[in-house]
Amino acid sequence: MLDGKNKTTFCNMRLLCDTLRESNKPLVLWLGAGVSKWCGYPLWSEVADLVHSCFLKYVPSYDKHTAITFLNSRKYPEFFELCRKHDSKRYYSCLSKEFAPKKPTPVYERFVNIINEIKPLHIVTTNVDENLESSILNARVIQKSDLEYCLNAIINKESFVCKIHGSISSINSMVLTCND
Repeated sequence: MLDGKNKTTFCNMRLLCDTLRESNKPLVLWLGAGVSKWCGYPLWSEVADLVHSCFLKYVPSYDKHTAITFLNSRKYPEFFELCRKHDSKRYYSCLSKEFAPKKPTPVYERFVNIINEIKPLHIVTTNVDENLESSILNARVIQKSDLEYCLNAIINKESFVCKIHGSISSINSMVLTCND
């Protein structure tokens, strides 16, 4: 895992880029919540805590005992399902607030500058914020409904960012609950 606080992270990214230039095999990067965390987005557990606080304040029918059980056992999909069933409008409102666009940090910008050197760039991400795809140059954004295109893009050496958990701009497409 890459860590923006670790001084070797960016040296390792440069080594990866050099290795790719010397190889003819495709590379697919899997980028998760740690990358979005560099922009100030919450991790899954933090999103759950924020949604929980929101529901405690604004949803009188909220089943806080069941919610706390899910949170304590780290059953986040079950927790998010519970919240969506209680008040889907509030649920989506909380998520929209937490994943609204944020200004990239210097660490994030350095990371993006480095991976933008990879040609073609193939990224699969579970992140629902949209900072990554807006920062990647000349890459097609592939949503979870069009996953089969990824193989064609790899074969055709086309850059892409594949959003397998959906995007905040299409909030109903996001994958957070058991039913999703």
